[in-house]
Amino acid sequence: MALGNKEIMAENIQYYLAKNAKAPIDMVRDLEFKQTTVYDWINARTYPRIDKIEMMANYFGIDKSDLVEKRNTNEMHSNKKDDKTVDLEQDTTILALDGIELSDDYKQFIIDQVRSLRKLRGDDE
Repeated sequence: MALGNKEIMAENIQYYLAKNAKAPIDMVRDLEFKQTTVYDWINARTYPRIDKIEMMANYFGIDKSDLVEKRNTNEMHSNKKDDKTVDLEQDTTILALDGIELSDDYKQFIIDQVRSLRKLRGDDE
């Protein structure tokens, strides 16, 4: 079933909220939107006006098209300047969670979990 414009917008708002570790209430507060309006967008009941789309795009640091167009979930958006790709097995970058460096064992655990999820989903490496 093809998604309509409201559903695509709802998915994208939810995606960018999660990607930026924000809750809907943060966007309500930060952009001074009405709470009911934001929840209507998130639940695909209504569609935002272009000025609100532009405010959200600026808030998330993305293009307006990133909110209104269906995202390809299988593709990395490497053209965004803040995206980073790290090969957990090859890169010597220090990874941390909540300010605490991840041990090599924890990194390997993450790698193993991602591989297991890929197998479950049928995504062959």
